[in-house]
Amino acid sequence: MQAELIVSELGRDALMRSGLSCGWLRAWICSMGAKSVRIRALQDGCWKRSTASWQIFYGTEDELIRVALKHQRKITMTQDFKRSISGAKRIDITNPTRFCWTYHYTHAVVVLLSLGDISSQRDKWLKCLSTKKRSMHIAAHNQGDITLELGLSADIYKKKTDYLNHSGDLLEEQIYALLLAKGLKLRTAESCTGGAIAQRLTHLSGASNIFDCTWVTYSNQAKINLLNIEKHGLEKHGAVSASIVEAMARAGMDHDHICIAVSGIAGPTGGSTQKPIGTVWLAIAMQDGRCHTELLQLSGSRADIQHQVVIKAFSSLIHRLQN
Repeated sequence: MQAELIVSELGRDALMRSGLSCGWLRAWICSMGAKSVRIRALQDGCWKRSTASWQIFYGTEDELIRVALKHQRKITMTQDFKRSISGAKRIDITNPTRFCWTYHYTHAVVVLLSLGDISSQRDKWLKCLSTKKRSMHIAAHNQGDITLELGLSADIYKKKTDYLNHSGDLLEEQIYALLLAKGLKLRTAESCTGGAIAQRLTHLSGASNIFDCTWVTYSNQAKINLLNIEKHGLEKHGAVSASIVEAMARAGMDHDHICIAVSGIAGPTGGSTQKPIGTVWLAIAMQDGRCHTELLQLSGSRADIQHQVVIKAFSSLIHRLQN
């Protein structure tokens, strides 16, 4: 079974803003039974000559109507769509005004998804392709069959022992479920990530159920003023140190809240022999008073390092919540 994910330029922009990579979409489609998923640009037109059995389009409503026009030229407007394409069926997405349809065209199942949520309601459009139950093993490294994003991979066809979940859930979705089940909320105290951990969590609808607040304390003075970090400790150990990141995490922790804290050197400047670029300290202060601290040595661009810190923080928190 071959599949194609055809994304417009505006669709790629929307995915980037939502924090969702095409790797995740490829993995979800493979988990439904596709042997391979080719990602194409809507604008290049190659999809018109495709022999794939599944074609999933993601773009604006106007772009998707033009796709349908290529399949049957008598379509002239959105409201004529169902009458114009034989067997066309609206996909039951929560937003009733959103343009989401599926139909058969020659050899292929076609799914049209206009810009909007494509992750939390994924089961609805994936079921248009197959009735198979989605299953995949997510690991916190890049050695699986499919790279989901930098620092995270998936294995679709064989079970691994080293995995974070086996249901294809985003890491933030799993954290949401674990915190909700335990009646806990999360706080973050972020330096080098600039709020990226909090931002990714709040992409989820209903994030207020499990997320409280964040402190973006980039400067030393902000750490002193907002988190009550001792000036003497900052001068002695530096902001990028185990003792300071632990103090940051403990400042945000109480019996109802877990706190993730990070402090590091994302580059491309600011490194030293003792603390090279990519040096990041991560601490997770649990509600019972325990604090887990970890040194990360990462590589890549500034954005790559920041992204990897988010993945490491989420992966570590999942393990703590499960144990």
